[in-house]
Formats: sequence, C-alpha cells, structure tokens
Amino acid sequence: MLSFSFSSSYFTNTKIQNKMANVNKKNKYILITNGDSYIGRNMAIHIADELAKHEGQMKKSHWRVRLLCENKHKLEYLEKRGIDVKQVDYESPHMLREQMQDHIKTMIFNPFAKNDGRMVVCAKNLIDAAVHEKVKRVIMLSSLGCDYMSENDTESPMRQFKQAEDYFRNCFQYGYWLIFRIPLMQQFMYFWRNMIESKNKLGMPLPKDCTLMTVNVRDVLECISVACLSKKSSVWSAYSNQEDDTSSSDDLFELPNPAKSRGKLADAPRASGMKKMFMLKSMQPMSLKMIAESLMHALQEEGSNLKIDTMVMKDDELRSYLKFVSEDSVGGHSDSPLSEADVSKSKSHHEDHPAWNPVPKWDLMPFQVELMLDHFKMARFSDMPILLEDDIRDILGREPIELREFFMMNRRQFRPTAKKQ
Repeated sequence: MLSFSFSSSYFTNTKIQNKMANVNKKNKYILITNGDSYIGRNMAIHIADELAKHEGQMKKSHWRVRLLCENKHKLEYLEKRGIDVKQVDYESPHMLREQMQDHIKTMIFNPFAKNDGRMVVCAKNLIDAAVHEKVKRVIMLSSLGCDYMSENDTESPMRQFKQAEDYFRNCFQYGYWLIFRIPLMQQFMYFWRNMIESKNKLGMPLPKDCTLMTVNVRDVLECISVACLSKKSSVWSAYSNQEDDTSSSDDLFELPNPAKSRGKLADAPRASGMKKMFMLKSMQPMSLKMIAESLMHALQEEGSNLKIDTMVMKDDELRSYLKFVSEDSVGGHSDSPLSEADVSKSKSHHEDHPAWNPVPKWDLMPFQVELMLDHFKMARFSDMPILLEDDIRDILGREPIELREFFMMNRRQFRPTAKKQ
C-alpha cells in the first residue's frame, strides 16, 4: 500500500508539473527590466492593462507581462494584476538568462537603476543575456541628451546611458531594435510640491536664459506600448523590407492607425523610414519663469491667488532638497504606489492616473537624482541643438502633452489649501 500510495502521489505530481510546463510553453512574454524604477513599474501596469482591455480582440492567447526587479516584496501588488514579477540579481548573467528562456517576444530594456556606478555593468549583462537567448525584438529606454555629455564624465548617469546605448546597438546591429530617448518626466514636478506649498517658491538649477525639456509619462507609456504590441506601427518601418518576424499576424491585436486619427495633422511629416531612434518629448521647452507662470495660471482655475517666486538653485542645493523629500513623507507624497481602491477613488478623469504619482523613497534613489541634475546640466548646455522632431505626434497621431497642460490637469495636487475629498 505504501508503494502504491507513493506511486500515485508521484504520478499526480508529475502530471501537475507537466501541465504547468505546457502552460508555460504556451505563454509568450513581454519582458520589462528594472521594474523597481518609476518607468519600469508603470510600463508593466500600462501594458498589462492594455492586454486585459483587448483580451477579446487578441489574435493570440497566453500573452503575459514579465517584470524583472531586485525586490519582489515591494511589487507584490503588481502580481494581483497578473504580472509575472521575477526577482533577479543583475550582476548574475545566469539568473538573467534563466528569465529569458521562455518565449520572450519583446524585451523592453529599461536600464534605469537604483544606485549609480553599476548601471553599465548591469545593462551589459542584460544585453548579453538577451543575445544569448535570441530575443528577437528589443526596445531600449534611454536619456535625451546623453550623447552631449562629456566622455570624461564617466560618473554621469547620462554618460552611462550613452555607453549602454553604444553596447546595445553593437550587439543588436543585425536584430530588431529601437531606442526611445526621454527627458525629465513632468510627473517629477510633484517633488517640488513641498517647496511650493511651504515657501511659495519654485527653485531649480535653471538660469533665466535656459529652458528645460520635459515629457509626460502618458506619452512615453503609449508610444512604447504601440511599438511593443503592434509590429505594423510606423516605428518599425525601418524593418519593413525584412521578412523575418515582421508579418502582421505577429500583432497582438489591432491598434488605431495614427494616420486615420490625425485629423488636421494628416499632412504632418512622418518619421523617416529608416528611423530607429525616437525622441519622446513635449514641443515647448520651458524656462523657470514659464514653469512658475504655468503653474500659477493653473492654480487660478481653482480660485488660488498663490504667488510663486522663482529662484535659481545650485546643483548641490537641489540635491539636498531632493534628499530631504526622499527621506520624509512631505508635500502629500505617498510612501508606496496607490492600491486599486485608491485608483477607483480618482476624482477626475482629467487628472493623472494615480499610479503615475512618483513615490519619493522609491523614485529619488541616488542614480535618479543625479540623472535629474544631468537634465538641468543639458538645459544649461549652450551647444544643445533645438530638436524639431515631433515623434510622439508621428507615433500616436496627437500632439504631446505640454507641461502647462500637465499643471492644468493636475492643479488640485498643487493647491496648498486643497482638501482631499
């Protein structure tokens, strides 16, 4: 009887393991790296929501999002959305290759790191693992302005992005790849909320004759989602003459055609057919005075007459202020991303998705702070060219969200006397 009992248990477990193995074989994954970062976790949420929203339209089943991170515990809330969260050590090539051995259809290579100094090493490990496991399509997120940072400034996050870019393009030169460069996120303006509310001041290391480029996270998420979920998107036009892995049947589902939804923008120039690098940015660079005036104008819509003075800060002063914000729950910041219950309480569909609010103790790690300072350095760099491309419009068929629109949509979040209802 013991022998029979053991055999029955053995065969039952074997059947379960085989069934799970078959399910894993059917699954196809969109792999996102560095899920601990602001853009990483929000990209996972956005693409998972897109898959769920279009589930009935999907041409193929068993698609999932796999998110790599260094601390799985703090991202448990993402697993409730069906996201496959995997904790890895980016210094371990074997562990990274193991997570790419399943059917990875597209990898979103997001090198944003928690700490400075090891970004390039970890980025190379991810790229090598993807090459080893023959991941066919890779989309890289990088930093706008990284090619203008001095080669001697090896500790600069932007310089590290450029090194990662160069290695990425060299390793995937015969594959399918795209690079999306992004400037400072508009949602990071929330980090200045405490300064605005407590001192009626807006301080940045931005002299009066310099302007800052920004982008809204919604524009970034939607552009990358289009590239990730539709191989017929114009962003892949550089590979339109290549037969391998470019058929329309490879799309997960039909996405809107920007050319049809463009309306008055129908005659706007489209992206070059050989383009593989895209600049995701708003079209209006803003001076410090313009930023403050845009915020005050938005607050006037809420009946506030708040006068915001501007002050030009030094890099070290902003670094100290951001360190203070990261260490204390100040200015109405949350200690963690909002739950589904919090999301359902969103007061207006005009406001940002609550999940887009940055979490200071998560999103103001040393690397991110230094990267923000690099964006201000680029704003002060006189040789930085004016970028006329409107890649967001070409991809999405609508104008990018400007910083003044961000303030107007989210003006309640900046009101010193606003009562949260």
